[in-house]
Amino acid sequence: MMIGLAALTGITAMGGAQAEDDESKLYWRIGAGAVFAEDFDESFERAPLPEGAVTCAAIGCRPDQRILEFDTGFALGGALGYHFGKSIRGEIEYRYSKNEMSKARSLEGGTEGFGPAFPDTDFTTHSGFANVYYDFHNESRFTPFIGVGLGFTTVDEENWESNTAIAYQGRVGVSTDLNERFLIDTEYVYHRTGDIELVDRSAGAAFATSNILVSLRGSF
Repeated sequence: MMIGLAALTGITAMGGAQAEDDESKLYWRIGAGAVFAEDFDESFERAPLPEGAVTCAAIGCRPDQRILEFDTGFALGGALGYHFGKSIRGEIEYRYSKNEMSKARSLEGGTEGFGPAFPDTDFTTHSGFANVYYDFHNESRFTPFIGVGLGFTTVDEENWESNTAIAYQGRVGVSTDLNERFLIDTEYVYHRTGDIELVDRSAGAAFATSNILVSLRGSF
């Protein structure tokens, strides 16, 4: 009986240690940063002539290309992750970003005209990613890392249609240890979607951003 009790105690202790070890491998991350959106260059079929019209005299009244430019925006996000080993970790991330459109240029046959423009219009994204990282551990409190992610992004612009497309991202940064449980991630993230269509006649175009993000990461 004493032997059985000792064995049970040993198994319980091992199970508790394993549970504690698994728990320490889990982590959370929250962060924010600046978003620099690339110009959105969209080509589309020309709009039909107004009913009864034979021609369109004004350059730009039937544009076949639109280029949207943006001010610097911001991003907010968070993630839940797991350390699979000393150097490899994975996470599920959600990120929100917002950029204000600074200029909309319409072109017809390569000539800039007087097409519709919507200044001060918000361009927002909602993204979900599965990310994988590799940490380059060393003897200092600074740990460089690289990562890649694959997921989906919904682009929402208030004057046109929302559109969801597959998206990918590449990340490079450095982690700074604060103590045994918390650290700061400082990173550059390149984010790009597949082709999205904001109007019915669009041929589609990718939406791409460069992001400078700072996050607080902690273990459970």
